[in-house]
Amino acid sequence: MSSSQGDFTNLSDTELVQLAKAGNADAFTLLFQRYERSVRGYLAGLVGNREDADDLAQQAFLKTWDKLPALHEAFRFKPWLFTIARNLAYDYGRLQARSPSQSLDRFKERNDTANGFNLEDATAVKELVQLALAELPPKYRDCLLLHINGGFSRDEIAELLKIGKTSVSTYICTARRLFRKAYYRLKDEKEKGSDE
Repeated sequence: MSSSQGDFTNLSDTELVQLAKAGNADAFTLLFQRYERSVRGYLAGLVGNREDADDLAQQAFLKTWDKLPALHEAFRFKPWLFTIARNLAYDYGRLQARSPSQSLDRFKERNDTANGFNLEDATAVKELVQLALAELPPKYRDCLLLHINGGFSRDEIAELLKIGKTSVSTYICTARRLFRKAYYRLKDEKEKGSDE
């Protein structure tokens, strides 16, 4: 980072996008820093694990940097970034569906490695959260994750997903209810399984 990056910290996303489109890497670095965490969280909710979400987030930011000159409305940077991330996650999901045995092997490999380190309860909770999210219908999961991880308003989600504003509220409310139901069911099943 250059010393001039400090001069950019108070700029809006729109101003940073304009600078980044002109080739200023420091401006894009600030955009990356503003959104990296929320994009990673959103992707983790979509794909079900942090490692793949990290890889997809890197791809999303690289693709965003490459395609930045094509973004005509700089004020739409955030929804555009999340659309790129969502499309990458869906492509990843389709790829995983074609090779389920490979996904299962990777899952087993991660669990075997993780079990060797005697993981704490926080890891179990994260796993339950991912499993519960995976049970949600895609539109419900998208709306919930965009709202929670992305910080999008209901109006922004409606525009981003091209659905009605009333539907977004319904999807978020229903997603929360379904998530809680799935989470506590999975938790009970896990606890019963460990008692046996």
